Amino acid sequence: MRIIFLDFDGVLISLSPDGPLVSAEAIGNLNLLVQLTEADVVVTSNWRNGRSVEQLEALLKSWGYKWSVLGKTQDSDGSRGVDEDRGELVESWLAANGPVDAFVVIDDDRTTLEHLAANLVSPSPDKGLQMHDVAEAMHVLLSATKV
Repeated sequence: MRIIFLDFDGVLISLSPDGPLVSAEAIGNLNLLVQLTEADVVVTSNWRNGRSVEQLEALLKSWGYKWSVLGKTQDSDGSRGVDEDRGELVESWLAANGPVDAFVVIDDDRTTLEHLAANLVSPSPDKGLQMHDVAEAMHVLLSATKV
C-alpha cells in the first residue's frame, strides 16, 4: 500500500494575490499521481476537521478528483490552534494503519514536517501541485522500502 498524505491549501488551492482558488491543473496533477502510483489518499488538510471521509471525497470529486479517499488524520482538538503538528498526525496514522510500502506527504508548509523531509514534497503555495512535484512524489512512492 502506498499513501499520499494530502494538504489542500497551497497544494490544490493556490494562494494567489487574487485569493484562494481551486487549481484545475493541481487536481489534474493529483489524478495523474494517483493513477501512476496506485497510491491511496489520506487527507491531512485542516479541511478534514468536522468532515467525514465521505464528505472529503465528495468535496475533492466536486473539484475534479477522480479517485477515492482512504482516510484522514484525526481531527484537531484545537488545543494547538493553527500550529497543529501534522508530522505527529501522519506518524499516528501510520502507527494505527501501517505497515505501508511507501508514503509521501504533500504539504506547502514544512513547519512541523521537517523530520519527515525524505517523504515530503512542498509545492509552491501560489502555484499548487506542479508536474515537477508529481515527479518528486513518484520518486518517493516508487523507490521507498516498506515503512
